[in-house]
Amino acid sequence: MRLHLILYRNQGCINTPDSSKDTTMPRRAVLTARQRAALFGLPDTEDAALRHCVLRDADLAHIRRRRRPRNRLDFALQLCALRYPGHLIQPGEMIPASMLDFTDAQLGVTGDALLDYGARETTRYQHSAALQRLYGYRPFEGQARRDMVDWLAIVAEDARSNDGLAATMLEELRRRQVIVLGPNTVERLCRARSAPTPWLRRSAPSRPGLPLVSMSICGNGRRRCCRRSWVPALPRASSGCAGSRRAPP
Repeated sequence: MRLHLILYRNQGCINTPDSSKDTTMPRRAVLTARQRAALFGLPDTEDAALRHCVLRDADLAHIRRRRRPRNRLDFALQLCALRYPGHLIQPGEMIPASMLDFTDAQLGVTGDALLDYGARETTRYQHSAALQRLYGYRPFEGQARRDMVDWLAIVAEDARSNDGLAATMLEELRRRQVIVLGPNTVERLCRARSAPTPWLRRSAPSRPGLPLVSMSICGNGRRRCCRRSWVPALPRASSGCAGSRRAPP
């Protein structure tokens, strides 16, 4: 009977530019476990595999240049994972049966070919480098990182939820062919953009159809404002001083 999930035997981690070792846990959880699985999980249904794991003729030509069946299968799986959800398959990561069956059916090999894969770390490094060279994928570093951080600062203003902001970020990374980061790194970036600014003290009433604008008055009398479209408006605190209230007409 076929295994429903197959596990890389190599438990080490290859030090490549695109394999983001994301071991630092975020201080505040931005995504739930279910949201993480939905955003970063490999295609785990037949419909998802049909949408994201179809190999074109040009893809098959690149794949068939690998000598051994297990290398061809791994190269194809890594290519599919780069396209969706957008990251390279890491050592120890589970591969859903639907993705495995759909991919090896296109190649004419069996999933058992992957059981012995991982003996040579250099092979996986070569596959990563070849995929970036052939398809134009880039690691999240340098100019690609700076551009995405600037883009995120603008998009965060209109985000309605944390998972919505993370999903928009992953979609943009895939569109730019920038290799998707680990969940913790994405959470840190989204948390930094969604956290209220420390000097915010009270919220001004917003008119329907306009973004919420939070304001505070500095000691020098000047007002500063910051757009935070999903920061809820805080209720106005009632003042105990009767003189501070305006008398009703």
